Amino acid sequence: MNKLRPETIKDKAALFNIFRRVENCFGETRIEPGRPRFFEFANLLFLKLMEEHQQDPLWASLKEEENKIQYLNGHLIPSLQTQYNAEDVFSKTEIPQESVIKKILAILDKYHLTSFDSDIMGDAYEYFLKKNLSSKQSLGQYFTPRHIVRIMVNLVSPTRNDTIYDPFCGAGGLLAGAAGYIKEFDSSKGNIFFGKDISVSARVAKMNAILHWRDHSGIEHVANTLSHPVYKRYSVGLTNVPFSRDYKNYQYDGLYENGLARKKTDVLSILHLFQSIQKGGRMAAIVPEGFLLGIERADARRFLRDNADLRLVVSLPDRTFLPYTGVRAALIYLENLHCPDQNQKKHFWYYDAQNDVFTFDKYGKKLNVPNPLDTLQGISFNKVPEEEMLSLGYTKVPFEKMGGHHESWVGKHYSGPSSVSSPYPLVPLGQLVNFISTGFSYNVSHLSDNDGIPLFTLKSIGKGFLSNYQTKFLKYETQTYEKNICLAGDVLMSIKDINRESAILGKTTIVNKKGIFSHDLVKLEIIEKNLLSREYLHYFFKNETYTQEIKKFSAGSIMKGISLADIASIKIPLPPLDVQKQVVKEFNHYEKLIASQNEIANFLQEKCQERLKSLWA
Repeated sequence: MNKLRPETIKDKAALFNIFRRVENCFGETRIEPGRPRFFEFANLLFLKLMEEHQQDPLWASLKEEENKIQYLNGHLIPSLQTQYNAEDVFSKTEIPQESVIKKILAILDKYHLTSFDSDIMGDAYEYFLKKNLSSKQSLGQYFTPRHIVRIMVNLVSPTRNDTIYDPFCGAGGLLAGAAGYIKEFDSSKGNIFFGKDISVSARVAKMNAILHWRDHSGIEHVANTLSHPVYKRYSVGLTNVPFSRDYKNYQYDGLYENGLARKKTDVLSILHLFQSIQKGGRMAAIVPEGFLLGIERADARRFLRDNADLRLVVSLPDRTFLPYTGVRAALIYLENLHCPDQNQKKHFWYYDAQNDVFTFDKYGKKLNVPNPLDTLQGISFNKVPEEEMLSLGYTKVPFEKMGGHHESWVGKHYSGPSSVSSPYPLVPLGQLVNFISTGFSYNVSHLSDNDGIPLFTLKSIGKGFLSNYQTKFLKYETQTYEKNICLAGDVLMSIKDINRESAILGKTTIVNKKGIFSHDLVKLEIIEKNLLSREYLHYFFKNETYTQEIKKFSAGSIMKGISLADIASIKIPLPPLDVQKQVVKEFNHYEKLIASQNEIANFLQEKCQERLKSLWA
């Protein structure tokens, strides 16, 4: 009888379905979800992948053995530990039932797992993490999507003569991607792949190393990567930096460019990678979008640009790292580290990858949507014609413009307001108003439940057409200052928004009583009151053209924000004051109509509820 040909795997969703079936097998055991189950499975998955990668006979021998537990613990695992000097990688199985191992083997044996381009070991690790996000044994790792890995690897274009380093390697997906890109290695020169991680994922990275380049000696399980700077040791850097704050890392701030990181974990991580790369090397990294902007990281960005050639910044879609984090991330690529080429063109390319061009859904299935990022996967980035980059929506950002924007790496900050026309003069907001950013920085201890000093916050800004006068209250004993005060009739604007859609960013409210305004708001002071009505200004901030300008300039990982310089650059139509007053009169009339219709709608809903309740009376 002919042996059945293994089924091919077409996408990640199909692979995860296989892992789901394996996970169900563990239900017959007392092995806990999360880390214990994964590492039990990892030994078996490794043997299966070794067969597919290197025609290794161990998988076949395990299938043929009747007493599989004894064979695993007595022969296979010790053999792997000895062959690869890997006692910390492979451990004896604690699965008590032969039937469970037989079921897992039968599931895996039916498929050719490596029939599609993916990091299978990393995918399994990711699956067990997603399955047990709330478990005490959770694996605690972010995973770089495979198509992003391919882009990063293509950018740095590693060769067999390079040494590739990932200081936060996790399961080793980026290094595995680099190995797949190179394909053939010169073993006489020794290992060329190096990685570090503080979590148990370093063990998975070692398995991946053996699978892809037969040598895990370059992978280290360390207490803290940042505590030991590396100086110009490697030629290529690839990493996905830690996103969250880690206060224990702050003590290492002085180890990197005399405290340039200012106790920011993302900056510390990038500086570590930068220092580790040799003169003339290149690096690609994933960073939280907050790394790209803001005054606190401006000096670090300027240092990198002064000491390397910044070539590309890509703002990735919001959902790239769900379900682990909603923080928006970015990809950065630099070359000629420590020796920027003075003859290079003085600009970088920026691309804002919105969700509508993100080509993979949450199940790993590829969507039938063109993705401009594909241009960076199959060709050399430096050889893409400028016309092609511009036609795909990339923004060319001259370095000479960056000083006026706190060295921002967000390209849309440099595109300027969209061209609009109006029968009236178009005047930049900065020529009409002053922005008073002296709001009060409060915390929960300052707040009173229902009485105290009125405090205007982001909650005071209405999302829709109607005004919003919602306030919090500060305790009477809270110390505030005259600069924090706003008076009835003052215009307050939101310069931040927690909502990712930026529903209130750049919008205003007209204060209805004296109070304190928060640091998330700015007070607008009209320079020439004989030219501009505050009510007209308030209504202008509700129009869609202005809203689109605000969205273009907004940036941030979780909290969206916009710089006052960008708001000041937006031009507004300035009709004569009598026309402004007529417009305001019309809008006031419409507001009253909307409010009255809302009251009628609320009244009718209450009547419906009363009638429904009467049916049970």
